[in-house]
Amino acid sequence: MAAGIKKIHGFLQEEQDIRPFFNRTEIKEVVRVEMNTTSFGLQDNAIDMIEFLPSFASGPGDPSINPLGITFTLYQSPHPKAASLVLLECSGIKRVSGSGTFYDVTLNYGNFIPGEITTVENSNSPNPGTPIVSPLQQPPVWSSSSNIVQKQTMTKPNGDPIIHENGLALTSPITYEESHTVHTWSFNVNYTSINYSSDIASYVGFVGKKTNTLFGIRASYWKFTAASAQEMRESYGTGKQRVKFHYLKCQVSFEYNPSDWVNDAKLYSRSTCQRVNGELIPIKINDLGDRAQEPWILQIKEPDGDCFAVPYNVNPPDTSLYAELKTGYPQTANIGIVPSTYGLSIP
Repeated sequence: MAAGIKKIHGFLQEEQDIRPFFNRTEIKEVVRVEMNTTSFGLQDNAIDMIEFLPSFASGPGDPSINPLGITFTLYQSPHPKAASLVLLECSGIKRVSGSGTFYDVTLNYGNFIPGEITTVENSNSPNPGTPIVSPLQQPPVWSSSSNIVQKQTMTKPNGDPIIHENGLALTSPITYEESHTVHTWSFNVNYTSINYSSDIASYVGFVGKKTNTLFGIRASYWKFTAASAQEMRESYGTGKQRVKFHYLKCQVSFEYNPSDWVNDAKLYSRSTCQRVNGELIPIKINDLGDRAQEPWILQIKEPDGDCFAVPYNVNPPDTSLYAELKTGYPQTANIGIVPSTYGLSIP
């Protein structure tokens, strides 16, 4: 206990005032505080006394001096006999008439919090429903939106190749529409406990690996599409009761692709020429001797290095033999480390 306090005697029962509301309860208490005459005198005032009152962070101190364990930090100090009620206001301090060192401090407790402070139901808390003042204790906030994306494909939704009426494979992809869903979270992180560039921003633009799972499905369906952060500083109370917070307000977005981002990036290798015996020869597209005027699908390389065109007279075409462009895209990473680190989930 601070040297200026001789004893916090407790609540004056005759001054209690309980006000029930439909969604909360408020109680006014008056606590009598005796100051130490060796360090506090008639020349001192309420502002001076506040500096000696125990805070939530420091704890109530010696039980012989503070038997009820009262602390005086707004929005954090619980009522000593009703933990679900927290200190909302210190509405008055006055010197007891006829005394030099006794003060009556009026405290208002309640199970709600002003609009600028967030409250949540926290089933993991010792006192579910109690206010959360620290922005670092606030849970992630989720939002979602959907948009239509234009895509190109050479296969049906079931994976079978799209073919012409004559049984030949497409030489150019068709356009179709698909709905993508973007999930966004906002959350707070202690400023000194994060390297934003490496811990979050470095994963933006990457797709999840096929071997990993994210949000309950294969991670390659997800792309980490956006991230942002803003430095924040907040403080409440005055003097020794002042509580300060320094943190980052982060926002991240993940986009779900129902076709799988890795599959979307697959492109069949096409050309107007094929390599035969080390030479590039225009691709024959029919028995009349016509040659390809637009890119034709190529087969997987032969062991000797030649890459032949898909035969025009094969019906139906075998897509397992089609050569794919090795572009190296999309780039993949373990993007699931961000949701797992910061507790992000989809309801």
